[in-house]
Amino acid sequence: MQKSKGAFLFFKRLADIVLSLLAILLCLALLWWWVTFINLFATKGHPFFAPKRYGKHKKVFSMFKFRSMKVGAPFIPPYEMSEQQRDELETKFGRFLRVTSIDETPQFLNVLFGQMSLVGPRPGGVEYEEMLVEARESFTPNAFEVRPGLTGYSQVYMKRQHDVKSKAWFDSEYIQKMSFLLDLKILAHTFLFIKGK
Repeated sequence: MQKSKGAFLFFKRLADIVLSLLAILLCLALLWWWVTFINLFATKGHPFFAPKRYGKHKKVFSMFKFRSMKVGAPFIPPYEMSEQQRDELETKFGRFLRVTSIDETPQFLNVLFGQMSLVGPRPGGVEYEEMLVEARESFTPNAFEVRPGLTGYSQVYMKRQHDVKSKAWFDSEYIQKMSFLLDLKILAHTFLFIKGK
């Protein structure tokens, strides 16, 4: 059993490297130059943002994103922002980046560097998600046993819900059920969810 799991993780990492590299080349050719250029004017600051996140074994890393908030805006988790706060703090282009999830595409670099995977528990924020960290650590296995993902089990099945205990349960379920078929299902659901926004 351990041998088959080890083989799965090896090929999962290999798939992460190949697919993230292809995605980076595609994004560089078609997307990132334009987004960076527009964002320079939309944010009046650095076009990228790199919040601290917990990775495998709770190792802290910088997760790459395109900036979507105005310079100097206080950090508020997206799910805690009111519509009025969004209007005040997000740039117009930033709203577009979030709705289309284009702001997340620089995370393909994190996948290539081995800090993230294409599929896995979403990385928790170091500064503001203590409750999620505690909830995850209450389960066995827990989210910190694997690389965090660009998308994950809880993201596609909970949609925009933010109950930390449920998220932690889904994360634990994913680790127990990990397979290429499950990863493909999660990726397909993610694509359909983004497309339907």
